[in-house]
Amino acid sequence: MIRHALNIITCVNIQLFQLHTKFAAAFFAAAFVLLAGSAQTSGQTVIRVAGETSVEREQVLLGAVSTMDGPADATGRLSRISLGYAPAIGLMREIRRDQIVLAIRAAGFSENDVRIESPASIVIRRDGQNVPDELIRNAVEKEFLTRLASNRVEARITRLSFPPNIQVPKGELGATVNGSSVRNIFMPFSVPVEVRVNGRLVRSIPVTCEIEAYADVFTAAKDLPAGASVTERDLRREKTRIDRPINDYVRDPNSLRGVALTRGVWSGAALTGDSIASVAVIKPGDPIRIEAGSGRMRIIVNGEAKAAGRIGDRISVKNSQTGTILQATVIDKGIVRIGL
Repeated sequence: MIRHALNIITCVNIQLFQLHTKFAAAFFAAAFVLLAGSAQTSGQTVIRVAGETSVEREQVLLGAVSTMDGPADATGRLSRISLGYAPAIGLMREIRRDQIVLAIRAAGFSENDVRIESPASIVIRRDGQNVPDELIRNAVEKEFLTRLASNRVEARITRLSFPPNIQVPKGELGATVNGSSVRNIFMPFSVPVEVRVNGRLVRSIPVTCEIEAYADVFTAAKDLPAGASVTERDLRREKTRIDRPINDYVRDPNSLRGVALTRGVWSGAALTGDSIASVAVIKPGDPIRIEAGSGRMRIIVNGEAKAAGRIGDRISVKNSQTGTILQATVIDKGIVRIGL
C-alpha cells in the first residue's frame, strides 16, 4: 500500500517537472523572438568578426572578415569599409578591435547602429597561388622558339632554371617575356619572366635558359682558302647545330654572287656572313654588256667599264657604238644596267 502511494507521488512529480520544462523552453523561445524582433525593429546591425581570416585582395574590407545581420543598405555600406592593406603572401597582419570600431565610426555609423562581436584582435592572412612551372616554360617558348620556327630553325629548350614555389595573389595568371635584351639565344642566357595577375604585373622572375637549335645552312664541301671566290658548287646545304644568330649564316645562294672568302674555311664548317666579303666583279677596261629597258622593252649593247665596281655599285661605262659615257649599276660579272 505504502509502496503504491510512493509510486503515484513520483509519477506526479515527474509530470510536474516535465510541465515546468516545457513552460521554460516556451518562455525562452518567446524571449529570443522578442529580442530578435526588437533588434530588427531598432535597425541595429550585428557584425561578427572571426579571430583569424584569409583574404584574397590587397585591401582588407570589413565584409571579407565578418558576417553581418541587419538592414541590407547598412550591411552593404559596412561591407565596403576598408581596414587597410592585406599582408604580403606568407605573412600575417593583426587588426585590433578598436581599429575596426574607429573605421565604422569614420564611415558615419553610431554606437547604436552597430553591435560588434569580435575578439580583442584578429589575424589576417593573404591567400595566394603557386605559379605553375608550365606557365613560365610556355612564356619562354613563345618568345624564342616561335620566332626561331618562323626562320625555319628547329629548336628546343635544354635547360630552364628559376626559383621554386613562386607565390602570387589569386586571380587569372599570365606570363610574358621580353627577349629584346638577349644578344645570342644560342648561348646560355638569363631573361626576366613577368607574371601578371588579372592583367597587373606582380612578379618578375629571373630565368636561366639554354636552347639547342639546328638549321639548314651552307657548309664548305672542301677546304676553301682565303681570297677564293665562292660559288654554290663549293658548298653543300646541310642541317647544322647553330650557336649564333641565324642571320649570321649564309643560307641564300644569291648572297654568294660577287663574294670572296675573307679567311679560310675548312671542309664541313658553316659559311657565315663574316667569312665572305663583296669583291669587284668589274675592273677598268673590262668589256661589258650594257642593259637598258623599261617594262618589257630591253636593249642590250656592248660597252667598256671605265671604273671598278662590286655588285650594286654605280660606275661609269662607255657605249662602244656611240662612245657615250653613261652611269650604270653593276648587276653581275661583266653586266651593268641603266634605266630609261
